[in-house]
Amino acid sequence: MVVPSLALVLLQTAAGSDAVTAAAHSRAENSSLPVSDRGQAYEELIRSNPSNASLYAGYAALLLANRAYTRALTWIEKGLAKTPSDGGLRLRQAIALHALGRHQESLRILEGLPASGESRFYMGLDWRSLGDHKSAQKYLGEAWDLGLRDPYALYSLIEEDHALGDKASGLRHFRWFLTAFPDSPWLHVLYADAYAQKDNDPEARKEYEEALRLKPDLPAVNFRLGFLLYKNGEYLPAAERFRKELDLNPSYSDANLFLGQTLRNLGREQEAIVYLRKAVALDARSEHAYQALVAVLAECGDLEGALEILRMAEKEFPADPAFPAQLARVLTRLNREEEALKEQEKFRALKQLERTRETKR
Repeated sequence: MVVPSLALVLLQTAAGSDAVTAAAHSRAENSSLPVSDRGQAYEELIRSNPSNASLYAGYAALLLANRAYTRALTWIEKGLAKTPSDGGLRLRQAIALHALGRHQESLRILEGLPASGESRFYMGLDWRSLGDHKSAQKYLGEAWDLGLRDPYALYSLIEEDHALGDKASGLRHFRWFLTAFPDSPWLHVLYADAYAQKDNDPEARKEYEEALRLKPDLPAVNFRLGFLLYKNGEYLPAAERFRKELDLNPSYSDANLFLGQTLRNLGREQEAIVYLRKAVALDARSEHAYQALVAVLAECGDLEGALEILRMAEKEFPADPAFPAQLARVLTRLNREEEALKEQEKFRALKQLERTRETKR
């Protein structure tokens, strides 16, 4: 009996290990496999080579593409623990944070990265979400100048031109769009937006529907179509559109808000409360979200719950007389007369302050 040498045993083991690794790479990159199978392959590869940043980046890209943002962030952070200066992982971290509605955190990361079309694009989107249209326009324009030729990026830039009333830039960028992307579904969205701004809802609906027929996962378009349906009192199809939007972007505050309002109009108050609570959690500066949630809690007889939300709203909007007025009514229903009187006094003082300011104008 021949006993194999130690060297031969080691060679055979290495060859077997290489074959296993190659098979895992093949599964990870096979787009025909389910995401769960590809994810398992990535995790096998990472266990075998935990310092390889490209494996974490590849896995994160897969998760981001399938909207598993929280899981993507977890794996990105594991990768950054091994290679903290890796720019590709830092960019993906910013993208995941943007998708989760954590725009300030996303911006802090992007500001520390080298300028690229992709990094500037997400800076523009973050600033847009934060309501700074001037900064959004600036960085979306830089993304185009740095070579990012993406129809959504150019569409977003045109949106910021409109928000700023910059007609010259809007017209120039629209011409660029027609030249670069004549067959893009985003062109239908541009037409739909124009119709909606002119209150031509039937034509706007047609264009949004055509855009979604061409590409069902366009961001924010299901929401806009749902809003038109909501305005027209078509609550069931509106709810379907808002749900589709939330499948794509769970952190979209307005989609949660309007789905909650729609469900309330359909008499499904307990479901409505779930989405309205999410809307408040996602956007603490949405007065409408607080008011809608308080209204449905009160309708359901949860006055203590309504009181809690109103206290939160009053802290966020100390100069708004609407919240002490609502608080006074809820406290009266709870037979807490002394507290109700204090809120009534606060309401009167704030209203007087409003009148004084209007007189000075």
